Amino acid sequence: MVRVWSSCNSPLLLVFVLVGGVAAETPHVTAKISTREEVDNVCDLVRTLQGISISVGIDLRSVTSGDCAWSHERTISRAKETTNTITRHLKRVDGALGHLSARGEALARVAKAKASVEAARAAVSALEDRIQNATRGVVAVQNLRAELLNKSRKATDDAFQAHPTVRAHIDHMKHNASQQEVREAAEKCSQWSKYDVTAKSLNETVRKAKSYMENAAVRDLVHRAVTSMTDFADLVKHFKNKMSLLCDAAENATAGLSEAAALVADKHETDIKEAVQSVELELRALMEEMKRDEEVMMEVGREVKEEVKKIEDSESEGVSISGNADKAEEEVVGEGDVEARTKAQPSVVSPRAEAQKASATPNTFETETDVGNEVISDARKAQHTMRRTALIAVAVVVVVMSFVGLAAILHRQLATKSSNVLV
Repeated sequence: MVRVWSSCNSPLLLVFVLVGGVAAETPHVTAKISTREEVDNVCDLVRTLQGISISVGIDLRSVTSGDCAWSHERTISRAKETTNTITRHLKRVDGALGHLSARGEALARVAKAKASVEAARAAVSALEDRIQNATRGVVAVQNLRAELLNKSRKATDDAFQAHPTVRAHIDHMKHNASQQEVREAAEKCSQWSKYDVTAKSLNETVRKAKSYMENAAVRDLVHRAVTSMTDFADLVKHFKNKMSLLCDAAENATAGLSEAAALVADKHETDIKEAVQSVELELRALMEEMKRDEEVMMEVGREVKEEVKKIEDSESEGVSISGNADKAEEEVVGEGDVEARTKAQPSVVSPRAEAQKASATPNTFETETDVGNEVISDARKAQHTMRRTALIAVAVVVVVMSFVGLAAILHRQLATKSSNVLV
């Protein structure tokens, strides 16, 4: 066995050997390098193997620099946050609309607003599906990126394994070739690496050095490098295709997000505003009606009180009349006119007897007073209910309008962000 370094003075070659971890041991030189053309072909193979690491690095940077997964990961993350925000506010608006008690035309508008919210929820749900697809694409690209790095390392390592052996054969020919032109060709073999190595060019170089590749040890080393380079090239193509699909999915998700925000901010905003305004009108009408009912009940209460007062005053006057009637009766008896007394007696009814008779029946005065008080109490309860309903309606209106404003802001922000990301 001939030591590689016995005739190799290249420090660059030493670096490749150390990095590759190869025992730079030259197999028994049985490879056919007998002509100048064969030396040139093997020298081309040396430059190709040495340039694989550089070419792989260039390809790796070219595909990863255009990796839209890096930017779309942030876009998709923001899309998730925005859809969650829209979903939360849709729930709030839906709950607020559920508390609105409307009649007539307002009821129809509330129903329309609820349908609008459902349509927005369906749009957001469809958007979430697209975001999930884009997320899966990001994960797939991340896995491919890791595999691509492994393939690039494998191709570089295998090239480093093969390069010292082939280079050692060239160095051997510089000192041991029988023909002068072969020695000169080996001496002139350039140390420059190729920067555009591909699996195709590597295979072509190997094909040209066919006679040299009859050496089993060389063939095994070089074929491993060829296989690794081919695998790397195939994965680069697959990575580019997958990246294109991911970019399309991410752009689709971003565009869908803008559409959903616009749908909520524009169409549903109008429906919800109409429902709120209609309910406000119904609420005002209801408040006016309750106010009129309250005034009527208060008026009835006052009238009842006045009637009670009149009856009480009449009762007082009746007591005074009964006293005068007693005096008239005594005068008639004093004159001894029994007949006049008997005639006058039925014509005057005793107020005391009338009072006793009245006591045997329910006290209608007190009952009417209680009725008046109940009417007033009912009016006050109705007024309290009306105020509470008004407060609830105002709160609902505030919640709905805040959602509408937020949706409009989200729409503007997303439109700006989408245009920036897609550009």
